[in-house]
Amino acid sequence: MLSRTALKISFIILALTMAAFLIQKTLQQDFPGNYPKFAAPVNANFEFAGQHIRIGVPSELNDLRVFVFAYDSRGHMQAVVKAVEDGTIEVSEGDFSDIDVGFSQGNQIAGFEILKRMDSYTRQVDMAKALREANENGRQIGIQRCLYPVCTRCIDGCRSVIYGGDLPLEMRKSEDGAIVPVYSKGKCPRCGKCFVWCPVNVITTSGSLVGK
Repeated sequence: MLSRTALKISFIILALTMAAFLIQKTLQQDFPGNYPKFAAPVNANFEFAGQHIRIGVPSELNDLRVFVFAYDSRGHMQAVVKAVEDGTIEVSEGDFSDIDVGFSQGNQIAGFEILKRMDSYTRQVDMAKALREANENGRQIGIQRCLYPVCTRCIDGCRSVIYGGDLPLEMRKSEDGAIVPVYSKGKCPRCGKCFVWCPVNVITTSGSLVGK
């Protein structure tokens, strides 16, 4: 038979186990999480006039910075970061591309190069010229609200909770040519970091995280 001391120890262990279980259940209820949702593609109106290209975008983008992109003859994306003022973006000659992104089959990103380094460029690609050439040759041009690959905060959030390279969130080329985040629902832990950390609200949620 168990001694009185052994019975007390067993009871304490059982009580601690039950307390840990109840705390865990409480935390799960207080922090349910949400799956991420993504902002709709940006509808933009390009006006080619003289040395300037004026681009009309929805007023909800006012005071944000977005990428204006054009695809070159290699199928690479060239893009420059531009501010939105009063629903308008202007690209002029001498505005150089900040990034060069290549793609593989399946619209996956094969690699990228950050062209702007502080106040200099590793290679100068005139975006006004790139936009005109793409438009004239039937290649994609448009607005990318997501600032990837300059910004990687959503992916960094994933890496902070998922160990290894099999992340639920990845970046791909969409049908309109913009790079957008996509995720695998079966892998997503619903931690909420991607939409909490996204600086331009590309990744959003219909609900809120309790205690985030």
